[in-house]
Amino acid sequence: MFDELQREFSFWRWASQLAAAVCGPMIVFTILASVVELRDTLLAQLFSYAFVAALAMTLAIAIYAFAPVTAREGRWVWVIPAVLECLAIIWQISIGGIGSAWYVFFFVRGPGRGEASLGLLLTYPTWACCCYSAGMWWRRRATSKYVMHR
Repeated sequence: MFDELQREFSFWRWASQLAAAVCGPMIVFTILASVVELRDTLLAQLFSYAFVAALAMTLAIAIYAFAPVTAREGRWVWVIPAVLECLAIIWQISIGGIGSAWYVFFFVRGPGRGEASLGLLLTYPTWACCCYSAGMWWRRRATSKYVMHR
């Protein structure tokens, strides 16, 4: 815990974890989606988001197990994807109005429209990064409680 306070934030550790958080779950999910033909239904989409979340959290926990020093940067992986998504929404509102942003980022017509049919603001990569950061935060917190109670 104290080694985190003594060292500076590493951009390279953060960037490599960002790349892993985006690419790792997306590659596995893409392979699974090509093997198992999921229909574009609400249940399949909920499963997809849950699966991506599980992959990202598992990846964070595995990386923490091999390199606990990465926890500081891993907890901040969500920032850039979330900011970019917010900027995309603002951009869409500015060029097409609130209606076009609603159509692009939220559901309008139910299943059959991919990610847009869920009514979620988060795309899969942003969701994966948020779940990765949550997994890293959880693992770091669980470890620090264990160390402090020893």
